[in-house]
Amino acid sequence: MEIGKRIKAIRESKGLTQYYLAAKLAITQQTYSSFEQKSGDKKVFQIIRIAEVLEIDVCLIFTLDIPINKETIKLKYRLA
Repeated sequence: MEIGKRIKAIRESKGLTQYYLAAKLAITQQTYSSFEQKSGDKKVFQIIRIAEVLEIDVCLIFTLDIPINKETIKLKYRLA
């Protein structure tokens, strides 16, 4: 699963809309939507910021063998 699809799955499992995340990230919904849809360059700082808004550990986005479920989305983002 690519990163954009993983972020979408996490967002949906938390019951959040693209509009909500876009507003929190101070970008348009169209910009956010293209982030979830397109594969390609995603800047690490963008992914970290999305993890902050989703209130998850950023590892959940990058570690493809961690399932996305109610338990894992409770992992809080924290920068060591």
